[in-house]
Amino acid sequence: MGNNVGNALYLLCGYINSKIMANISFRLNNGNKTIFDKEYSIYLRYKYGRIIDLNKSIGVKAKPEFWNSDKQIIKNRSEVTNRQSINEMLAELKLRFKKFETDLKTKGKEPSKKLAENHFKAYFDKTESKSLLHYLSISKSFKTAQT
Repeated sequence: MGNNVGNALYLLCGYINSKIMANISFRLNNGNKTIFDKEYSIYLRYKYGRIIDLNKSIGVKAKPEFWNSDKQIIKNRSEVTNRQSINEMLAELKLRFKKFETDLKTKGKEPSKKLAENHFKAYFDKTESKSLLHYLSISKSFKTAQT
C-alpha cells in the first residue's frame, strides 16, 4: 500500500510541475533612481515558478524615454534608428525561451537554472559566431542615434 501512495504522490507532483508556466520579460535595469538622459542595460528575466529566476543583460542599452515598459520594446521613435533590430532581438529571445521550455517538457524534463543559463549563453554564442558585427553595430548605432 505504501508503494501506491508513493506512486500517487509522484504522479501528482509531476502533474503540478507540468502546470507551471514560465514568465519571460524584459526591463531596463535602472535601479532605484532613473536619470532620463542616461542609458540602462536591457535585462531578460526568465521565471519558472519558484524554481528559476534568471536575470541577464542582453548587451543592449536604452534610455528610459525610448523604452516602452508595458510592451517591453524600444519605442517607435525616429531618434532610434536601430529599434527594429533591437525589437526583433527581444522577440527572438522571448520565442527562444518559450521553445526551450516546450522542448524540455516534451522530453519529460523540467527547466533548471543551469539549463536556462546555458540556453541564454548559447543564443549569444550562436549570434556572435554568426554576426557579432551586427549586434555590435546595434549598440553603436543606438548610442549614435541618442547623442
